[in-house]
Amino acid sequence: MSYDIDFIRSNQLSAENVDKYLESEASDTDPHFISKELMNEIKVELAKRGFNFESFEGKEEDYLELNFETYQICMFNSQIAISLPYWDVNSSNAITDEVGIISDVLIGKGFTGYDPQTGELFRGKGESISTDFDRLNKQVNEHFSAGITTGKRSEGWRLIKLGVFFVIAVILIRVIASLVSKFF
Repeated sequence: MSYDIDFIRSNQLSAENVDKYLESEASDTDPHFISKELMNEIKVELAKRGFNFESFEGKEEDYLELNFETYQICMFNSQIAISLPYWDVNSSNAITDEVGIISDVLIGKGFTGYDPQTGELFRGKGESISTDFDRLNKQVNEHFSAGITTGKRSEGWRLIKLGVFFVIAVILIRVIASLVSKFF
């Protein structure tokens, strides 16, 4: 599970047509087409701003992935997506600030941001998804933290039961073996 933010190179984006852009490929004649050159410009701009990431270029001409330590950016010919897994580290102010800078770089290159979790669009530099991401990330962490605690207790009881079963099974096998040996 992750918090995703999509960026589409269009100032014509609206809540009514966003799915059309997200669900389609873009050809080089489409106004929202993202060229490999633009993908590389964004990559260079982020590196100049001090971001550390590993990049992966797909065999297809229309794919570039930037893997940061705890999240990733996937660039396609029709959209760019930032994917932030719901981890404690991703709810830090440092990650929120990084995502804000990345968003500003993309908006500066003519992209419109779309937050599919809230359905909100953002076009201006400095507009942030951090409040929604932070709130949702905390809710998810609380949910999974409670599940992990319960899961650990359940796992412990399961192991104890399994151990008792094996001890009883060994005792029964020895008793049966000794009885069989007395009769034969």
